[in-house]
Amino acid sequence: MAVTNVTLQSETTSDDRQFVFKYVRTFLVEHAASDTSRSILSDSQVPQMWSIHPNDGLAYVESRNLDRSIDTGKVVSLLTVNYTTDREAEQETEDPTLRPARITWSTQNERVPILFDKDDNPIVNDAGDLLIGVEEDRALWQITVAKNVVSVPSWVTSYQNAVNSDAVTIGGAVLDAGTLKMDAINISDQQTENGVAFYEISFQMLFRQDGWDQKLLNVGLREIVETTIYVTAEPTTIAELRPILTSAGEPVDEPVFLDSNGKAIRDETVDPDGNVKPLKTNLSSGEIVTKTYSTKDTKAFSVLPFT
Repeated sequence: MAVTNVTLQSETTSDDRQFVFKYVRTFLVEHAASDTSRSILSDSQVPQMWSIHPNDGLAYVESRNLDRSIDTGKVVSLLTVNYTTDREAEQETEDPTLRPARITWSTQNERVPILFDKDDNPIVNDAGDLLIGVEEDRALWQITVAKNVVSVPSWVTSYQNAVNSDAVTIGGAVLDAGTLKMDAINISDQQTENGVAFYEISFQMLFRQDGWDQKLLNVGLREIVETTIYVTAEPTTIAELRPILTSAGEPVDEPVFLDSNGKAIRDETVDPDGNVKPLKTNLSSGEIVTKTYSTKDTKAFSVLPFT
């Protein structure tokens, strides 16, 4: 029980004003008399549904018709195969989960506090004091991806606020590691189309060129002070955290700059009247210390459905 030979007999072609091409190909199919119509149409030698036309990569099999004489036990049947380039007809029966992801780009503004100017210098007044509470609008790229999936992917429970640990390519644009942050994830209810059940998952990512680490000034109201004590007549140096004092011996009431050792930066060129040198306010960019903190989990974004 098998198809023994398939021979092309003829082909007709037509098109229309919508540039839709249609092909009708007829074949003579030799088979055993006991073969059923279903087994003949399922044979690998016969053009299958959705297979591509051998001479037109845009045309696919839309329908087939097998003409056989059951009464005479005919072993040569006539097969008619219809091809079309009509994409809309294809979509009526396609698997919705095979459709490519839909990706859109837009910008949105966020109001953020700023500590640095465009040259990465801290924002201070003429006296060198920090200007606290300064804000500005910052434009961020928002990238939205929508994709049909068979089931809710497991990654959705661990990617909230995550930052990409790897470089990813979206729409031909290469985005470096650390520049994308997952902003929102939405999942539809279960839908059915063309007999296929699926969910639509959409997620928004925010792109920031300088990354998502938090960069802060190294400032404070207290400093580390080293003190020498004697234990069994041996000098021992200990570090203590003490309030920062002005040259007048008063505790500061606003955060001041600290060096990398956690000590207040003072003006060493001034000879104070007391024991404490005055705090230095007119700092050079090389004297200002910043601290960078990673506050978000990193995840591989290359596994997300961008296609």
